[in-house]
Amino acid sequence: MIGVALVLLGAAKLLRLQDALTGTLRAAAQGGGWYGFHREAQGLFALVVVLLAFAGAVFAARMLRQSGAGLRVAAGALGALLVLLVVRAASIHAIDAWTTAEAAGMRRGWWLEAAAAALIAGCAAAYRRSRPSGS
Repeated sequence: MIGVALVLLGAAKLLRLQDALTGTLRAAAQGGGWYGFHREAQGLFALVVVLLAFAGAVFAARMLRQSGAGLRVAAGALGALLVLLVVRAASIHAIDAWTTAEAAGMRRGWWLEAAAAALIAGCAAAYRRSRPSGS
């Protein structure tokens, strides 16, 4: 399931769906006349995302409590990646300013995405090594 989620996220990135969603929501806010309140809406959205992420983390922890540490870490990294992407889609200025600033030649947000993907890949590799061959 984690692999499928990563493939879907990769396809969404390739197709720039996050940018399209952000643009569509911005245009809807401007067209609806409530763009002046977009900062308040973004803050409320971020709060809802954080609360849902916390609830999701509690649910995942309960569902995965009997699973190996690698799967729990990979699921946590995927969850963190999803939260980052959803909050970035809201185009909150303070978060955008931090994630689009460059560090070591690459945007910070890209570093976070790459780190989460690398952590998930590392967990998958460790899981594969721990399985007997032929399984």
